[in-house]
Amino acid sequence: MWMRSPRVPYADQWRFYGNLLSRAFPWNVLATENGHHEVLPNWARIADIYWMQGDQNLLIGIAMLCAIGSFAVVAAAIGRGMKNASQRRAAIFAVALGVFWLGNERVLTHSSESIHAYMVTLFAFTAIVLAACEMRTGESRRIALASACAVLATFSFGSGIATFPALLFVLGLRQASVRSWIIVIFFLGLALVGYVFGKLDATTSTIRLEPVAQGQVWLHWLAAPFVYVFWPLLDSDIAARLPSGALRESASLVAGTWTSVFGSIRDTRMPQIMIGLTGICAFSLLSWRAFRDSGSTAGGQRVALGIAMFALAVGGAVVLSRLDYFDEFPGQIQATRYLVWSSLFWSGLLTAALLQLRSPRKAAWAALAVAVLMGPSQFWMDQLSVNMRVVAEQVALGGAIGVLDRAEPMGENVPEEMLAVLPGLSHRGIAMYAWPETQMLGRLFDFSTSRHLAARNVQLTEIDNRFGNPGMLVQFDLDESAPRVLLLDADGIVQGIAQRFQQRGAPNYRGWLRGIHDTGSLHFAALP
Repeated sequence: MWMRSPRVPYADQWRFYGNLLSRAFPWNVLATENGHHEVLPNWARIADIYWMQGDQNLLIGIAMLCAIGSFAVVAAAIGRGMKNASQRRAAIFAVALGVFWLGNERVLTHSSESIHAYMVTLFAFTAIVLAACEMRTGESRRIALASACAVLATFSFGSGIATFPALLFVLGLRQASVRSWIIVIFFLGLALVGYVFGKLDATTSTIRLEPVAQGQVWLHWLAAPFVYVFWPLLDSDIAARLPSGALRESASLVAGTWTSVFGSIRDTRMPQIMIGLTGICAFSLLSWRAFRDSGSTAGGQRVALGIAMFALAVGGAVVLSRLDYFDEFPGQIQATRYLVWSSLFWSGLLTAALLQLRSPRKAAWAALAVAVLMGPSQFWMDQLSVNMRVVAEQVALGGAIGVLDRAEPMGENVPEEMLAVLPGLSHRGIAMYAWPETQMLGRLFDFSTSRHLAARNVQLTEIDNRFGNPGMLVQFDLDESAPRVLLLDADGIVQGIAQRFQQRGAPNYRGWLRGIHDTGSLHFAALP
């Protein structure tokens, strides 16, 4: 999370910035965003903007603490009372897999996404643990505290509302008192009232009720993690990018066979629907066993299945409100931004299954087998996060300079949203505009207070600039290191900036330059 997260706005964050900066406090914190009430994350975003100049580090740090806390609260709960170390470690590994698997790179390594996702998991997991485990605290007080955590999850992101079905499910496993059910339902009512009356804009979502279609999408959505675990074996385009020749040929052969039988993994719903249905059947069986179990692992099983139920409820809410969207963009059913939720279903399922095994040795071997099976996905999903950071940094850099090629990959950035918010960021001197290099643009440079750099393999390419004015793409190599390099014209005026470029086979610095220049007139410098 710390190493891969871009330190610039990316994707929806441009729109978040625009909304937060265009509204007065505290209405900007309370406003809905795409139907979500992100009250708690918005506090963190506001703090990052006004205290940290939008450098993302505060958001990344809080998200890391929330992710670690989410794991710790569940790991402590399922490990309580377990005497066998192997089985305990196997179950805790399954929890870690749900939170930290790099299949979730889209959320793990994007600060504005991770801040709301892991706030939700922290509050949701705490609520589930409080409701599922036997503790010395009074039952009513504990359920009320769990319900309050569910409210906090609800006002962290829309997925948080799924904490309430998870709590009711756990109470059913425990055969809890009617009073406990009433407490949870009362807090659910409060959350819904706050959600409805808290809408400060005209954002609405249309809900179509088509149970058969929504059920198929829901099952497909649940199976998405399997696509990314076996990605190069299912997608010929991804198989072709593998570095090893023999591995690439083998994966391409398997992916080609898969595609000829089932069709493109990006568009088809089979066999994903069958995988999702298998998961539902396994969840039902494990839940029935947990309902009858009163042994030492009963509390841990209820926690694990509560997490799986939480993920099921998230998926239900997604397909209920986004069916039209999925009809138009079917590939988005297995988009990486949803994996953080669907992977929790399988993690909870695996944890419960390991806890129910009577043989600790089998639990340990099963966990090891899953680790080996999923290990390779760590590498290709990590590569996705590297690519996302490269795209985010290059686009943000071009936005700050006012030079960006129309052919430049935009990733999940929406050009119109980015262009709309850049003047506001510039006016307040935040995000890229807080960099000392950006503040030097258009100014005469003083070489006496900086380093003159000798660049090699300089490449200048005239581009079709999104901002209208003439501009160029600049690529070069440096023998020494600098986070960002100033690009000066023949008169010593700063006309552009370049930064490190992490892409195999490319020059190690890449940036954007105002105006049209030749390599002989360009100078390179770095601030001290």
